Amino acid sequence: TTTIASTTSSIARAETDEKTATVLNEDRQENVIYRVCDLTLCSEQATINITIKPAQYTPEFTSEPITTTQQDEQYWYQISIRDIDSPQLTFKLINGPDWLSINDNNGEKIINDLWVNKGKATVTLVGVPKNNDVGIEEVKLKVIDDTNKSITQTFSLTVENFNDAP
Repeated sequence: TTTIASTTSSIARAETDEKTATVLNEDRQENVIYRVCDLTLCSEQATINITIKPAQYTPEFTSEPITTTQQDEQYWYQISIRDIDSPQLTFKLINGPDWLSINDNNGEKIINDLWVNKGKATVTLVGVPKNNDVGIEEVKLKVIDDTNKSITQTFSLTVENFNDAP
């Protein structure tokens, strides 16, 4: 039988060989002082020092792209991202037609990378295609968190022709 003599707060005390811990998403040190006993004797106390490093999660797209639009009409795709452990996210339009841009939540065009706080973000991919933009274009978006983990979303965007008056 292993007896836990002393622990820090997240390690459960129990009288079995199985110990569990609830690990929060933060760096921290855990110390476990234990003793091993058989039916007659117990060992001296010993200490295990555990350094806990949280898992680093990759950002994830929580939105599906709009893949069709018409010429001379505004294309609008609200991009939603979630990253449960990152306070900052960078949005990039890696590939796409010149008429597309990423705008922040205030409608401002993003010239450089956009940093968003709180690990949850919504920005908008917008633009108005013209007649010469009719066809299919590949669009590639990339989001990078502050630990340099990234995700891309690639899709084909079809610009349909509108029957212009002669």
